[in-house]
Amino acid sequence: VYQCQGIARAPTMAGSVTRGDIRTLDAKYIHAVIALDAAGFGVRREALIEKLFAHSVGYGLFKGDTLSAFALCRPFGRGHVVGPVVAESDADAVAIV
Repeated sequence: VYQCQGIARAPTMAGSVTRGDIRTLDAKYIHAVIALDAAGFGVRREALIEKLFAHSVGYGLFKGDTLSAFALCRPFGRGHVVGPVVAESDADAVAIV
């Protein structure tokens, strides 16, 4: 476990590629999150995702109207933990985190 305290600042990147729209997830997206998690993890974890979703702030990467990546962030210890993170590609995972 590696923990840092401080404020993370996103670097400015000239010419960065737009991967889609990042939106905050609310309850209307829970079924899409569960389906994407099942596709990525290999089994349905509906009860787990619902519990985590209830205690997390979720962010989704949308390509059009389709959820293509998500990350959940919740309080843990003296900070926050991000996970699960599910994405169609490594680049999408980095974009959502």
